[in-house]
Amino acid sequence: MKYKRFYRTTIVQINYICSVQISNTMATINFLYRSTKDKANLHLRLLYRFNDIDFVFSRIVRINAADEYGNCTCYTCDCIPKHWSLMQCGHFISRKEMATRWDFRNVRVQDKSCNEGKHGNLEVFRQRLEEEYPGLPDQLREISQQPYSYGISELKQLLTDLRAKLRIAEARFNPKSSTN
Repeated sequence: MKYKRFYRTTIVQINYICSVQISNTMATINFLYRSTKDKANLHLRLLYRFNDIDFVFSRIVRINAADEYGNCTCYTCDCIPKHWSLMQCGHFISRKEMATRWDFRNVRVQDKSCNEGKHGNLEVFRQRLEEEYPGLPDQLREISQQPYSYGISELKQLLTDLRAKLRIAEARFNPKSSTN
């Protein structure tokens, strides 16, 4: 009899210990899942912000380079003038360098063949930047070597500022009709 009682007590204790360990393990798994999920959500939020800022920034650069008819020429090849919506925003320093990604000194309007086909046509891009602003290509290279990381609040503020600049730039092509 005594043996059975000891056996039952031991089984109950083992069951309790196992259930506590399992619940702790499940809590740990849930925590890891939630933290991974939060990190994934943060990454997606940053990605969406980057895409929004890229879209607005590109429109500003292309609209500002356009003439009164909305046409602009490629910075590197002087092609036939095309409408600004058919052009692209070409970066001298790659967009992966966050310190110069949204720097207006780093970007110019390019056509698709130069920006994508010739990978930015960087030799001509550098020469023209050097002629326009002596020393700028080297300065941009130095700036791009410094690591930089944007926070969510900083990206929100940048997007707000760029949207305000975009409204001003678009006003050239969309004048409000006067009411008489």
